[in-house]
Amino acid sequence: MFKVFVLLSYHHRSKFKIIVNMNVISRLSQPVPKFFRVIRTIGLVLTAASVTVLTSGMAVPAIVTTIAGYTGLAGAVAAAVSQATVTQEPDANQAPDAQ
Repeated sequence: MFKVFVLLSYHHRSKFKIIVNMNVISRLSQPVPKFFRVIRTIGLVLTAASVTVLTSGMAVPAIVTTIAGYTGLAGAVAAAVSQATVTQEPDANQAPDAQ
């Protein structure tokens, strides 16, 4: 099974924390924080819009095709990274973070 060795995790107090050696499938199936759900949705919309432009039957200028390609790539990366960000609840044995 694939392992993710170092990924950022969204901590419950708006801090990022590093999670080490977590299974990819278990990471992608955990809940995603609200902010990253919004980023994921924006990424998917950008990707869909760029695919629509790229696959349209109309003749479009080369600059529009180039921009659509980069927009699709940026949207896909934003959606993938946002989906891999998880909420981690603090352990009961762990002391709370100092403010």
